[in-house]
Amino acid sequence: MTRTTTEHRPGLSRKLPYLLLAPAVLLELLIHIVPMLVGIWMSFVKLTKFFIANWSAPWAKAC
Repeated sequence: MTRTTTEHRPGLSRKLPYLLLAPAVLLELLIHIVPMLVGIWMSFVKLTKFFIANWSAPWAKAC
């Protein structure tokens, strides 16, 4: 007697695609969320990217 349906192992075989995609999804979220949070923080602190680029200029002239 042969079976016509394929047997699946419960457990890892169903989770494997999600486990393989998880690092890529986490990295993609990290790439998008971190700059967004930094931008929100900068808006509350009233920093600009030009101020951050030249933050040491006044100290260099004073010394």
